[in-house]
Amino acid sequence: MIHQHPRTMRQVVIREHPDPLSKIGEDVNQVTISGHIEHDLQLYEDDYGQWICRFVLTHTTTHYETGHWELQYYDVILYGARPFARHYETGQTILISGQLDRPASTHARPAIHAHTITLAHGPRTDR
Repeated sequence: MIHQHPRTMRQVVIREHPDPLSKIGEDVNQVTISGHIEHDLQLYEDDYGQWICRFVLTHTTTHYETGHWELQYYDVILYGARPFARHYETGQTILISGQLDRPASTHARPAIHAHTITLAHGPRTDR
């Protein structure tokens, strides 16, 4: 089911699993997060001709107990990235659905392997 959001997002795709109870007992690694594209993306082609892009997503989390906010950073990897690379803007608000990947190094940022990215209309205006 596709819904057009009236102001902020171009479209929202809603999918229902035919039998949501069939996943009980299995671990699920699915993340949906919004944020902003921090820097220009890195776009390259792998040995199999597939376009891949990497970029940094910034996401603001508010700590409700203290009222302070924290800026979090995620490395995002998107396969088949050519269409996205043509339409993105640095600073733009996006919504990502994908899988969370924690690098082996404890000092590295968490990564998101994106399955879908929804672009907002323009760059952020809050800062």
